[in-house]
Amino acid sequence: MKLSEIRTTLQEIRVSPVKTLGQNFLHDQNLARWIIDRANLTPDDYVVEIGPGLGALTKLALEKGADVLAIEKDTRLANFLRERLSHSQLEVINADALDFNPQVLFSHRRVKLLGNLPYNISSQLLLKCLEYPSPISLWLLMLQKEMALRLSALPGTSDYGALTLRVQLHHRVEYLRAIRATVFFPQPVVDSALVRISPRDPLELPTRDMAFLKEESSCKDCFARTSQIGMPPLPVWISIPRPEQKSYH
Repeated sequence: MKLSEIRTTLQEIRVSPVKTLGQNFLHDQNLARWIIDRANLTPDDYVVEIGPGLGALTKLALEKGADVLAIEKDTRLANFLRERLSHSQLEVINADALDFNPQVLFSHRRVKLLGNLPYNISSQLLLKCLEYPSPISLWLLMLQKEMALRLSALPGTSDYGALTLRVQLHHRVEYLRAIRATVFFPQPVVDSALVRISPRDPLELPTRDMAFLKEESSCKDCFARTSQIGMPPLPVWISIPRPEQKSYH
């Protein structure tokens, strides 16, 4: 959809973009096609799309012949997708993606996940969708640029941390490109980035940051000793690094 079409459509269905729902709509059609091409979709694929919005990626995925399950929290947008993109290979669920159980996807042969994840819940959604073992063979995600850099960080770099280690233990993470805020309406306050995540071979171990692991191990030993001598445990927010959650939308 072009920017003018997005504005008109939102007025017609009486939707004012909600920041907390991550409602920033992609209007760069060339970028949308580029993103879909990175998923290498075929008619054998079952695509799960989180936050399809007005269907910029949904329509292109259907054109590739894939079956698409679109999970949209906003009832107005879910109804719009059902009516405007009426298609035998499209199923639209009006639900919160955090309530969706990825394990039900094991009944499908090849599952790929697309999503422009709202920044305020991106870490929760990400870890939920990456639970191991997973039926998903590929994740193609638009995230806050800062988080994308952390997920794809190499050992020994400043972006490498607990979240990096947790995700890369079972998955490969590719940082594909930065995405400017100007390609969305309304514009988010920060830039985004696209990452592609795929499962590792079960016998393959990721490259580790040994200095980081030793530091983490020392911290755990310290916590254990304080418990043994009767000192109260440190709060969870101190002992476990949390990814910074900025409001994207």
